Amino acid sequence: MMIKKKKKYIAFVLNYFFQLILLIFLTSCEYGIQDFLHKENSVEKRSSQISHLEFAKKIEKDVFTVVVLSDIHFGNNASRDCDDVFFDWMEMQKKNDTLPEFCIFLGDVADHGYQDEFLEFKEVFQDRLLNDYGVQAYSVIGNHDTYNNGSVSWKNIIYPHTFFYHFQAGGVGWYFLDSGDASLGKTQADILIDEIKKDKSKKVIISHYPLFGNNNFYFVMQNSIERNLLLKEFANNNVCVILEGHIHDRVTSDFGVFKEEVIPSLFKTSKWCVLTIGKNGLVSIE
Repeated sequence: MMIKKKKKYIAFVLNYFFQLILLIFLTSCEYGIQDFLHKENSVEKRSSQISHLEFAKKIEKDVFTVVVLSDIHFGNNASRDCDDVFFDWMEMQKKNDTLPEFCIFLGDVADHGYQDEFLEFKEVFQDRLLNDYGVQAYSVIGNHDTYNNGSVSWKNIIYPHTFFYHFQAGGVGWYFLDSGDASLGKTQADILIDEIKKDKSKKVIISHYPLFGNNNFYFVMQNSIERNLLLKEFANNNVCVILEGHIHDRVTSDFGVFKEEVIPSLFKTSKWCVLTIGKNGLVSIE
């Protein structure tokens, strides 16, 4: 009996020790212990209602373009040459009079969730796009943006200062989701499904976490019931494309009535995508 108790005690100590080592390893990059134990500002608190925005300008074209970037990761100490590559491309679009109507960022603009990382993103991308090119940037929150309670700074600094929102532009409904916790949460998911059922236009869904990601389980939303429900509702309610990030590589999944497009990380690959779309739905994404 004493031997069994001793073995159980040793197993308990070893299990605790390995969990502690894992915790130290995960938090060694300034992500904060609270990010792996709990979040003070969870998705259920952040995104309990949807904000309906008025798009700033009327799009007259039948078919138009939107530029989509993901995983910028300010705060990572590596080179930022990727930013110059993107703005060289923007200069070319300006010269050719082919600027996109607006810009979408798919989350993880910060690496550690610190305020100065969000401020750097705002200066380098958000403000420059608007001031130099007249292109408004719209963002969703990513998991890195929530680290160290970063969602507070994200909301204060990043336009349009709300986590879960929608607008109509070019005859298309654009839905920006809060998937920063690798889940929409029940409240947000219920609201989203109700909203897309009422909206009869073609729709674009924008999220940081992929729903399917070509069946790459580790990098997608972890609740399979939630994922399957959303995919079913998107298929039944005129969604033409889902735009997502997080994986850092380009991944496309074709569901027949709509496509899931995972956009590569600008920081890792110096690549982005251009969405060509109209009121009749997706034309192309390159």
